[in-house]
Amino acid sequence: MTDRNKLSLTSAAVAFGVAKETLRRALARAGIKTGDAATFTIRQCHNALAGDMRGERTRLLRAKADEQELKNKIRDGQLVEIATAERILWFNAYLPFKQALEAMPDEVSPLCVSPDAARAAIDAHVEKMKTQFHKPNQQDENKK
Repeated sequence: MTDRNKLSLTSAAVAFGVAKETLRRALARAGIKTGDAATFTIRQCHNALAGDMRGERTRLLRAKADEQELKNKIRDGQLVEIATAERILWFNAYLPFKQALEAMPDEVSPLCVSPDAARAAIDAHVEKMKTQFHKPNQQDENKK
């Protein structure tokens, strides 16, 4: 027994004034199964043919809300653009580290009169760099 509130593909096509194949393709695009003995509500047929205005409006509102949330996070400093992050990393991390490494020969070479002295001078410079560029976190504190 069929549900009186549902239409067959043929009767729905007649009711909407479209070809049966046009309605079948529209229903399939909407993700509605159109196999043998399938029945459809008027809403399903209408949304498949004309589009789901409520769904589209919801999708648009969600996209606008996501866009505004992203703008708010950028404004609040929770997110930065990649180019900005790269500049921050370059000037705050990489450049000072690079400069400290480049300064090592000038700082260490006057102290090197033997291999042992060279090793001690390099170790001292490396330790100096570690403290200069390392901020201890909770895990580091727990290791002590």
